[in-house]
Amino acid sequence: MTAYRLAIDQTTQTIDMRAKYYRILVIAVVLVSLVSIIWSLIAWAWSPLACCFSLIPVCGFYFSFDNRLLNHWQSRLLDSWSNREIDFHAFSSAVSAISTLPEGTVQGMLATLPQAGDLLAEQKVSPSTRQAVAALFTTKYACRSDMLALKTVASTIVAVSVIVSIGYRMWQPLLGMMAVIVIPLAQNRMKAWRFKKMKEKIAKVSRQPDFNKEKYLEYVDDLSWAPLSVSEIERLVQADEPHWASAATGAGQ
Repeated sequence: MTAYRLAIDQTTQTIDMRAKYYRILVIAVVLVSLVSIIWSLIAWAWSPLACCFSLIPVCGFYFSFDNRLLNHWQSRLLDSWSNREIDFHAFSSAVSAISTLPEGTVQGMLATLPQAGDLLAEQKVSPSTRQAVAALFTTKYACRSDMLALKTVASTIVAVSVIVSIGYRMWQPLLGMMAVIVIPLAQNRMKAWRFKKMKEKIAKVSRQPDFNKEKYLEYVDDLSWAPLSVSEIERLVQADEPHWASAATGAGQ
């Protein structure tokens, strides 16, 4: 099986899994809503409707799982791209030509991959340069996954606190929401750790003789760093790093 065939199969499988997760989400939302309403009518009380607050973390878990599934797909393709087994320009054209795949979903997934503009230009990108670019993209989307996961945890804490408070008609369970104050701290620590790993990776591959700093900087300039702010990047990237390793500081400026 060729690398392109394998990449296309991985894309198809990922889309199928994302669709499966979405169907599960729809079923969960309908069931929770119906159970809450029926329970409320039977008990002739409004408190069972508090279960609807659980829909917030349910949706959060869906988005978190979906994003991690997308990141896993992206990581596997970036590995193949770094080894020059595939080129994303040709891969994008091949996947987009498959009429059975949902166009919006496919284009959204392809947008998370680095693009060089044309096939000839992309084929000239060396393996070490590709590895540095892959480290950038992997870090960006890993940070996004971390953010979604932590927001899901926070929403779960809030939802459980509210449901218990309403169910027992007590205000004390609401104090549990104070636990969410550790979420931003955890997110910053995870970002710092991921940026450290990214810089180590880029520093290593940049020593390769085929590393092309100019081509690397082109990818950095085209990369949107949201949800990573420029100030966060400046804080995490050391001032004594070479320009090519700290180029992310200027991204988005």
